[in-house]
Amino acid sequence: MEEIRKSLYAAEGKGARKRVMALADDYDRLTLSHETFPEKCLNFIIEILSTDAFFNKPGADFFIIKISSDMNRLSAIQKQALLDAIRSNYSRYAVMEFCWTVGDMLARHFDRTSVIRVFKSVFDQATAEGKEGIALGLDIFARHSKRDPGVMRQIQRILYSRPAH
Repeated sequence: MEEIRKSLYAAEGKGARKRVMALADDYDRLTLSHETFPEKCLNFIIEILSTDAFFNKPGADFFIIKISSDMNRLSAIQKQALLDAIRSNYSRYAVMEFCWTVGDMLARHFDRTSVIRVFKSVFDQATAEGKEGIALGLDIFARHSKRDPGVMRQIQRILYSRPAH
């Protein structure tokens, strides 16, 4: 895991996105080599979600895609740790692909009530890109609920709320 971390820090300039994609594949192979989802792998994803030098890298979204495919292997405690890291750091996410991938992961792999709370708590402070990621996640909720009026009201409250001054 340490080699992947060091290589991720070092991935810069031309070709960085391709290098980060390859590192995400290495990470995925490492997680799949264990029967249960390794805590060190979860901690690495939390580090990516919490560290500007990682989540602003071109291709960091590939790590989120990889963990999304492993959601069924994560415990409730591990999923909560991911959700907490996202809630704490979402206001700093400014790469569109990363925000879209995080919003998609939350909407597809976490319970709606928890995610609605997170989206509501971070929306006003989110970057423009972050708001796009939230809107994508909310759109997934809307489609999956077949535009249930209750769900649509929750979505409206998030997207059209005004921050208190």
